[in-house]
Amino acid sequence: MKYPDSAQRSAEYLRIALALMSKHDAALHPITYAVWYEYASGRNRGLNQEVDGHLQSDNKLDEETTRKLYEAYVADLDPQTIARFNAEFQRLLDEVGNSAARTGDDASLFGQRLEQLGRDLQPGMPAAVLHERIEAMVADIHNVHGSIRALTERLDSSQEEVERLKRELIRAREEAIIDGLSGLLNRKAFDERLHLMLSNVDQNSVGPCLVLIDIDHFKLINDTFGHLFGDAVIRSIGHLIKSTVKGQDVAARYGGEEFALLLPGTPLAGARVVADRRRFAFSQSRIRRLNSEEPVGNITISAGVAAYRPGEDLTGLIARADAALYTSKAQGRNRITVAD
Repeated sequence: MKYPDSAQRSAEYLRIALALMSKHDAALHPITYAVWYEYASGRNRGLNQEVDGHLQSDNKLDEETTRKLYEAYVADLDPQTIARFNAEFQRLLDEVGNSAARTGDDASLFGQRLEQLGRDLQPGMPAAVLHERIEAMVADIHNVHGSIRALTERLDSSQEEVERLKRELIRAREEAIIDGLSGLLNRKAFDERLHLMLSNVDQNSVGPCLVLIDIDHFKLINDTFGHLFGDAVIRSIGHLIKSTVKGQDVAARYGGEEFALLLPGTPLAGARVVADRRRFAFSQSRIRRLNSEEPVGNITISAGVAAYRPGEDLTGLIARADAALYTSKAQGRNRITVAD
């Protein structure tokens, strides 16, 4: 998931997330922060519904529940990356805790010395002794001020580090779910989005529709022009699809030369138009070979379109779109077929 939030908006989400984290039983680490940041932003409908269910039941989110929410709704990172973020976040918390503890110790010592001074002050105390006591008190005040200043600087630095960790977490997560060649979601990420969308679909709403797209004669393209050119074709169609994705539409590279487009809230007739526009646009494109100025044209795509049926599971929707795609292939390619 992408995070388009401004610095001001993300700072507000940060404050909300930290407040929510402190009320639950899970440890304070990047996984917990990511879950509550997503919740605070309100953009992750599935996550918010499940968390709200726990909150309405007065259930505190423990470590296991938080981790499951993270894995299901937020990210797909490898264990090594998660461990690194955990270590950095824990170091950050330890440093802030140590700084706060030092400030507390200095303030406590200052209070004790202030009380002692009150007891020592007596009428007729020699001026030299009184001057010595006042100088010691001034030194203690400077120490407390220094500790408070150091704590403030540490907190400011910590906020910057939290933002850095958040950016790294976003980047790592995107690397885990994005196909490097096409720039679209990978298969696993797309399946998760589709499963989440179907689990939250409003039975009274339109869609979603699924479009499966396949590059025609891709093996022949690779055999004729080489695999590097084949990669260029995949990048080109990836760019075409990505540039026309709007709103909540989801696009992915579904297999080697196969792509998927999920269109929530789009009726079947509209989904067919969307698919056919992409088919036509790609058929008109020309792709240059790396070792030649000569552009290669007449590369086409075929697609199958299926609309979600109430009660249908993920497998059924994909199977119908896939069958429609193969009908397009069997009937001559460079065409769109709508599933029954």
